[in-house]
Amino acid sequence: MRNALCNLYAIDFLTSTRDETLALVYDTVRRSEKKVFHTVNVDHLVIASRNPLFEQALTESDYKVADGFPIVLTSKWKKGVPPIAERVTGADLTVEILRRSREKQTSVYILGCQPGVVETALRKVRELWGEALIAGYHSPSPSELESPERNRIIVDNINRAQPHILLVALGAPKQELWIFKHKNELNVNVMMGVGGAIDYIAGVQKRAPLLLQKANLEWFYRLIMDPKRMFRRYVINDSKFLLMFLKEISRPEG
Repeated sequence: MRNALCNLYAIDFLTSTRDETLALVYDTVRRSEKKVFHTVNVDHLVIASRNPLFEQALTESDYKVADGFPIVLTSKWKKGVPPIAERVTGADLTVEILRRSREKQTSVYILGCQPGVVETALRKVRELWGEALIAGYHSPSPSELESPERNRIIVDNINRAQPHILLVALGAPKQELWIFKHKNELNVNVMMGVGGAIDYIAGVQKRAPLLLQKANLEWFYRLIMDPKRMFRRYVINDSKFLLMFLKEISRPEG
């Protein structure tokens, strides 16, 4: 397994492939360890540059993979760092974790999404690959997430369900901050923020065709499909990344 770390944008990224990352997930479960995995994209980096708490949540997590081709590209252009093997998306990891859950005997709890979405996603998983090993799921309202008492109940319910893997689908930065705040209270082997992965499986949001994914143009597809929401993210907010990129590749390693 590829164990090298690549330090970019003040974050230690795994250089792993998707399958190597999944092997690390299952090794964590097998060893009864507790680890936080995050799939970091350009939007995460831009948010972290202006949100110290979010930056801390990322840097103090155990494993980070590059869920963005510009991050992979940085590793290949910057001298003195090991190259990242490939883009590893939260969407792909989620599909594989659910698909393999019964085979690997790794139970999964899903936190997030709008009411009814998780049920639809699990029905799609069942139709495609068979019944997933689900410990439970919950779609919290915004008011629940703002209430310490309600969060205590959410954590207690997750612990009572005894999942091996917790997938938090609240979107960035909410999901990473929620895990950061509650990770010490959770009795779960693997905690992972997965963004819109469950929405993709359910068909609530359409993922880019495979050809565009392989061409690293998934962001362009999302911009075309949802310009009102994605214009601000990709064109306004993430434009800052260009300066971050130029600064990073010119920064001497070490």
